[in-house]
Amino acid sequence: MYRIVVMTVTILLVALLAGVARTASPVVPGKWEVTTMTAMAGMPSQSVTHVQCMTDDNFIPVSEDARRECQITAVEIEGSAVSWSIVCGEGRMTGTGRIIFEGDRMHGTMQMTIGGFGTQVTNTLTGRRIGDCDKPAPQPSAELIVGEWVMAPYGGVASGQIEFRGNGTHTTTEKHIDGVGVERKGGFRLDVTSSPMRIQICTGECGAPGSEWTTLFGIVRFHSDDSMEIRFSPDDSYPSEFKTEDSKYTMMLKRKLR
Repeated sequence: MYRIVVMTVTILLVALLAGVARTASPVVPGKWEVTTMTAMAGMPSQSVTHVQCMTDDNFIPVSEDARRECQITAVEIEGSAVSWSIVCGEGRMTGTGRIIFEGDRMHGTMQMTIGGFGTQVTNTLTGRRIGDCDKPAPQPSAELIVGEWVMAPYGGVASGQIEFRGNGTHTTTEKHIDGVGVERKGGFRLDVTSSPMRIQICTGECGAPGSEWTTLFGIVRFHSDDSMEIRFSPDDSYPSEFKTEDSKYTMMLKRKLR
């Protein structure tokens, strides 16, 4: 029970803004400090604070640790208010939330229910703008991608892994949700000069006529040295941005531990 509560404290929000009407941004862009106070019957209140760079395109508070734990739906913007529905921990927790921005301050609540227990959890959110965002960190070097990576389920893939080698080749193995196993081998090309970083994942020669597998065009970002995200395009072009809400084109990877 305590572990579930701690995860509730840590998980704030994951910003999935697809389908949200393009109204004026409710946030004053900059670096924001956000605190969540969690209360549940029979447990002492706990709080957690994180700092986040918020922009006109990214104005829902989310901690890095929680980025891949929750799914947000039914996001609505009404003036300075933002509301949403949320599912965390593969359905172990569900709830709704609402925040209001007031200049360089924000406040709101998120009501959660722990599945299996029916326990109600109330999260009180407060935040304040504390300055300008830091300058972007330098792009990571190409060597960071080298190694074996384990895939989280996405699209029609139930499980899998991909190995990127220093000689520019890769091997991908996947097990699809219908039980079919697939292995692909070939080259890959990484462009560290682009922002975001671009990748082509190829089989044999990139784009060779008659190849059974087509080249995948994607963009890459590292959440840490051991956590990586690749966003693919459904056509022969590079995505322009990361859209977490379209999970069937987003490959989340964690470095395989030996």
